[in-house]
Amino acid sequence: MPRKSKDWVGDFTRFAQPFNNPNLFLEWGAIWQLTTAVGRQVGTKLRGQLLTPNMFIAPLAGAGAGKSQAISAMRQIIIPACNLNLIPASVTRA
Repeated sequence: MPRKSKDWVGDFTRFAQPFNNPNLFLEWGAIWQLTTAVGRQVGTKLRGQLLTPNMFIAPLAGAGAGKSQAISAMRQIIIPACNLNLIPASVTRA
């Protein structure tokens, strides 16, 4: 399959700019999307063990910093793209 984006982190950051989030949240969100999408299909050998990406991210900031909006933008792309069943974005609404 041909690559559709030559700069996923930059493309995702530009996509999510209308959400007005700090770029750091968006950059880590894009990296998380990549590791989620490849799952255990990509890895490397380290001391004889297969090492695969496995990331959990937790954007930390004060109220109103845009954490929920950044997570919403991440989920908006990754869930339909990878047919994922993720935990609820809000613990309150779970």
